[in-house]
Amino acid sequence: MQAAVVGAGVIGVCTAYFLAAAGHEVVVIERRNNVAEEASFGDAGILAYDGALPSALPGMPRALLSHLTKPASPVFFNRVLDPAMWRWVRRWRGECEENRYRCNHERTLRLSAYSRELMHLLRERHQLDYEQNAGSLHLLRTEREMQLLQPVLHFLHEHGIAHRLLDAEMAYKIEPALDTNTPLAGALYFPQDESGNCPLFARQIRQQLQAMGVAFHFGSEVHTIRQRDRGVSLHIGEQEFMADAVVLANGADSARLLAPLGIELPFQRVRSVALTAAIRNFESAPDAALLD
Repeated sequence: MQAAVVGAGVIGVCTAYFLAAAGHEVVVIERRNNVAEEASFGDAGILAYDGALPSALPGMPRALLSHLTKPASPVFFNRVLDPAMWRWVRRWRGECEENRYRCNHERTLRLSAYSRELMHLLRERHQLDYEQNAGSLHLLRTEREMQLLQPVLHFLHEHGIAHRLLDAEMAYKIEPALDTNTPLAGALYFPQDESGNCPLFARQIRQQLQAMGVAFHFGSEVHTIRQRDRGVSLHIGEQEFMADAVVLANGADSARLLAPLGIELPFQRVRSVALTAAIRNFESAPDAALLD
């Protein structure tokens, strides 16, 4: 089967890898000029196998509302007149109920375990080195954040997930790069989580894919997708590309391509900001992944 993967971020190149390993003929179509040049370029590279917590937690809607009134809020809505956004918010609030949270967290854990298995397989098979480190540290700045975490802690204990709830002093010891003047109520540490250089990892997978015969079409943006009697056609500018199947790995842009086919995805775009800092003294840089 000939499969086309749209998007050459970390999800796209990994999807292409396992399709090619299964014996399919694979092409990767990317609008940028290299892999991992958009969302994956600014990705924190956190492999939160145990610390992958659902964003829909009990008590989170009230905490979110309190954030909106603060000048330095981590959340803001810039499409307040968009009905689709408020439909999404209503569904998200429903997922914050206790029973839904537990169901979603159990599903997340199964996906995380599978992800860890595949990541270690890739790393060992190809001897990859993408500047990986062990451990993730979730900072808890207030007692309110500690209280919100109680359902998570109960879940972690029940499922035997390796973690440590730390006071501020222990958090500073585990991560000496933290400024001791930073007020902390504590931290949640996951020793089996990992982090790494996401763009570097994607480029290494690209090398493996090219050795496997996977073709890359850079500078090519897919404008429309149409179903045919046999397979799928992708329109790239004035050209038409045929494939037996297509995998969309281009994030929220997938919704735009699928809408004409009658497929609606409950996606909302999330904008994040990545800051890059030059490190002069590597001994003072963080060892673990930090989540604030």
